[in-house]
Amino acid sequence: MRYDAVVLAGGRGRRLGGVSKPEVRVAGRPLLDRVLDATGAAARVVLVGPPGLARPGVTTVLEDPPDGGPVAGIDAGVRALAEAAGPRPGHVLVLACDVPRAAEVVPGLLAAVGGAP
Repeated sequence: MRYDAVVLAGGRGRRLGGVSKPEVRVAGRPLLDRVLDATGAAARVVLVGPPGLARPGVTTVLEDPPDGGPVAGIDAGVRALAEAAGPRPGHVLVLACDVPRAAEVVPGLLAAVGGAP
């Protein structure tokens, strides 16, 4: 199944004392990189977060308003996908940056969606 992906990596890390959650390391790797691994089969990936989190080959955008929360982040990500060239898959996978085992569950999510419109 073809799909695009939006990864939410905004926020101020207030509950972590200001630490950047996407950069927290789990088993030696940043949370963000673990989640991006889960999007490996996506046609396009948009990262919604500050420019300092940018990764090669991944479109990075900020939500509007900045620090506007997950709904603003999803909106910014979907808008960036809509502006991208090329065919548009019918599905968009949305992941938060703080799901270190996302790669283990994404295949099941995609299988559950199957051919649903």
